[in-house]
This record gives sequence, structure tokens and C-alpha cells, in this order.
Amino acid sequence: AEGYIEYSIIIIVITVLSIILTVYDLRQQSVKLNRLVESNNSAVVTVHTSNGGDEEMESRHLVPGDLIVLTGKRFFLPCDCILLRGSCIVNEGMLTGESIPVTKTPLDQVTDCTPWKIHSGEDYKRHVLFCGTELIQTTTSGSAPVTAVVLQTGFNTAKGDMVRSILYPKPMNFQLYQDAFRFLLCLVAIAIIGFIYSVVTFTVKGATPRDVAVKSIIAITVAIPPVLPAAVATAIMYAQKRLKKKKIFCISPQRINVCGRINLVCFDKTGTLTEDGLDLWGVVPSIDCRFQKVHMFTNGNNLPWCPLLAAMTCCHSLIILDGKIQGDPMDLKMFEGTNWEIDQSCQVESNENLTKNHHVIVTPGVHLDAEIDQSCQVESNENLTKTHYVIVKPGVYLDATTVDGLIILQQFPFSSSLQRMSVISQVKGSKEHLVFMKGAPEMVTNFCNPESVPENFSSELQLYTLQGFRVISLAYK
Repeated sequence: AEGYIEYSIIIIVITVLSIILTVYDLRQQSVKLNRLVESNNSAVVTVHTSNGGDEEMESRHLVPGDLIVLTGKRFFLPCDCILLRGSCIVNEGMLTGESIPVTKTPLDQVTDCTPWKIHSGEDYKRHVLFCGTELIQTTTSGSAPVTAVVLQTGFNTAKGDMVRSILYPKPMNFQLYQDAFRFLLCLVAIAIIGFIYSVVTFTVKGATPRDVAVKSIIAITVAIPPVLPAAVATAIMYAQKRLKKKKIFCISPQRINVCGRINLVCFDKTGTLTEDGLDLWGVVPSIDCRFQKVHMFTNGNNLPWCPLLAAMTCCHSLIILDGKIQGDPMDLKMFEGTNWEIDQSCQVESNENLTKNHHVIVTPGVHLDAEIDQSCQVESNENLTKTHYVIVKPGVYLDATTVDGLIILQQFPFSSSLQRMSVISQVKGSKEHLVFMKGAPEMVTNFCNPESVPENFSSELQLYTLQGFRVISLAYK
């Protein structure tokens, strides 16, 4: 209306271009994210059919209730499922951020109709294989394959819920946008005052109705620039391009402005800011209901054969992965301190239908860095079945001990709700069985005979906890 034709055209072109480019960029990143999710969630799985056979199908065709067979190959689980038979070792780093192998045990077989979550209690997750976690290793029980039943698929899984929050973010209500809205309201109020003042002034001076309308509307456009939305959109689009070069997707552009306002980031996960490593300081043996002197694990100062040493060598959930012992850092340090080795290839022959089962055998290690050997087999005598156990045995460079090793027959992995873990083991070459428990001192003493607990247990525990030590108790039967 005032003859600023070029200026008006430029504003219109910039506004239209910013809208088109913003929508195009959002659409492009949204499509890439969806394809990324789809590609990461596609796999070929073996399904046990109703006629007793096995059939391979794509994971996108799975539905809750399908029975899948875990063949032992490493792959990322495409759904949430409940382990029914056998045991598995998975890496839940994608969900928890901690890439420590986690042992999954099969769901207990009960005859009553109690829901499985209620029956399993707070620790029901030890039976669940979560979508997106990596299946590292499977262990069969006898000749039956490892099987699991599909619990949830798609966005109903633990991973799906996380992906859904990324693909479809919730609307924001940050203080920044509330303040920006208040600022715009102030500008609108100023514009209205200027508009009224302009109308009154030009009317009193006898201006034409056209001049009154044009001059009054200019007062509004001066207070609230028409290029402001386009300028903000262009700036955000440029920021998105910079993020894209670093392979960071953003399908909620308004959050970029919020990120520019962050001045404090808080982490609540232990290991993110704290030191990741642990060191074994020593052990305090208990003999005849009395604590002995602290045994320090210095070079050449190995712990002699005793129930305490046996507990340290086999009461853990360590595994051999890619030729290295992996597991909880505390378990790893405790085992390395014994200088024993793990032999995961031993088979024990039994007479049960000539089947082979894998077990873990713990033996003293060759040097301070404990090693796991996967070549031993332990045979049992129940219908000539071969079962694979984990065997722990003394290391090569250790002095002769009274035992050749220990066979871990059954593991009950650590449960945070129970605050303990247990193993059943057998002395290699004999019929003697031992049960070991490891956990929080207050919890372990609840399972011990009161007369076997030293009288100064509480004061001894307090002595070390006040010094900042992480104290773990061991017990046996």
C-alpha cells in the first residue's frame, strides 16, 4: 500500500521458503528415523509351530503367544519374550546403559493358576528377554532347545516405548516459551495502543480513511515484525543442518532453542560420573565364630584352600565371551584375586539319555589375570547324558591344592530385590556338594545359624563401611 513492493515480495518469498524447507527437513528426518527403527527391528526368527515343527519367519509377523526357538546365534531380540526353557546371557546395554552380561533363567513351572508376574515377585525381569537387547549365549537343559514365548511386540515393548517417545515427542511447556508468549503479548498491547493513538491522531488532522487505515496498521507491523517467524524458522533450520552433519536427528525443532538455554546437566547413574573400576582390598575370614586377621591379596599371597576360597571362586555369574572373562566388575575382581581359572568346555557324563549339558567349572587361575578355558566336559551317569558345566580349578602357577576344582551345578543369579545370589557346586572327583551364598551382609546373616555368626559382626561391618569400602558377605553349607 505504501509502495514497498520489493520489500513485501522478499518477505513473502522468505516466509514461504522457510515453511517449505522446514516441513521438507522434518519429513526427511522423520522418514529416516522410521526406516532406522524398522531396519533395527527386522530379523529372521525360528518359530515352533503347533504341529511340532520349526518354521523361520520375519520378526514383524510375530504376535504375542508365539513360541520361538533360540538357536544360540548372536542377534538382537525383536520382541519382549519370556524364557521358558534353558538359560540365556544377554547384553542389556541398549536399555540400561551398562554393557555387563546378564543371565536370564527360565520361568518356574508351576501347576497353579497364579499370574507369572505375581509368582515371580519383584524379580520377574530375570525371566524376560527384552526387545533390542543382544542375545549373546544360550545354554540348553538336556536335549531340549532353548525356547521363549512372545510377550509384547512393536511399540508395546520396552524398546518400542522408548522409540515412540522419540518419534512422537510430547508437547513442551517450557518456561522459555511461556516467557516468549508473555513478551509477544506485551508487544501486542503496545501495538494496540499505537494503533488507537494513530487512528485518533490522523482522524483529528483530517486524513483520508485510507491514510488512517494504512498508517495505523503500520504501527502494528512496526511493533511485531512480519519477518520474525521466518527469521526464527530459518535459524532453527540452519541449526538442524549443523546437527545433521554430526548424525543427530531432530524431529522436534522447537527443542533446539531450549537446548541453547541449558546451563546445568545432571546424571543420576552410578558409573557415569563416578570411577568405573574396582579393586579387591582383602577378605576377613571367620573361624570358630571369630573374625581373623585381614588377608591381603598381594603378589604371591594366595588364600589357602578353605570354604572362603571356594566361595570366591564359584559364587559369581562370570562368563567367557570372545576369549575374555566378562561379568559384574565386583565378581571379576573377586575371582581374579583367587588366581583360579574357569574351564567352560568341560563335560560331565551322566546316564540320562546320553545328553550333553553345559556347566561351568571353576579352577584356580594360572596368574593374577584369571582365565576361562572352554574345553572341558563333565560326564554324568544318568542314561549317558553329557552336561556342560562351568568348572573352576587352581591355576598352573599355584601351589598344589587339596582339590582339583569345583563344578558349578546350578546358579541362582544376583537379585537386587533379594540382595543375594547363590550357587550349588560339587568338588571335582568327589560326591561332596557345597552351597555358597553372596550378598549384602545383613541379608546373608539372616540365613546363617546364629551360633556361627561372630559376636562383633555388626561392629566389624561398621568399621569397614565407615571407611568407604564396599563390603560383601559370603556363607556356605
